[in-house]
Amino acid sequence: MSGVVHALQTFLDHVRGVAWQPLLLGLATQSAKMLARTRAWTNVLAAAYPQTRVRWRSVFGAYAAGAGGNAVLPARGVDFLKPYLVKRRIDGASYPTLASSLLVDGLVDLTLSAALIVWALSHHVLPGVKVVVSGS
Repeated sequence: MSGVVHALQTFLDHVRGVAWQPLLLGLATQSAKMLARTRAWTNVLAAAYPQTRVRWRSVFGAYAAGAGGNAVLPARGVDFLKPYLVKRRIDGASYPTLASSLLVDGLVDLTLSAALIVWALSHHVLPGVKVVVSGS
């Protein structure tokens, strides 16, 4: 039992050492990103299915479930969950339409990520290979 108490005390010590302002800023920006992406996906789906009401709450829930799963599994291994959950909420929805709507999201991610890496490499703000290999 003392091992559990020690582990809990160690965990609480680490929690006390957290810088809360950067953490809250990160949570706020992540929340803003999720809100913007789900609103955009809702608008795309509403344009694809004009005869059906597309509820933002359903789209947000599917997107959040997929993002949570992707945080656990590597390589966006849970992206299939998003269209599956949304299809159940939109009458007449098809997987090809839902998947293609998410493909655009993935292409935007890829483009912006590549641009950021190119910028970081050109400004020499990434650590060199020697730093990464040596662990310094």
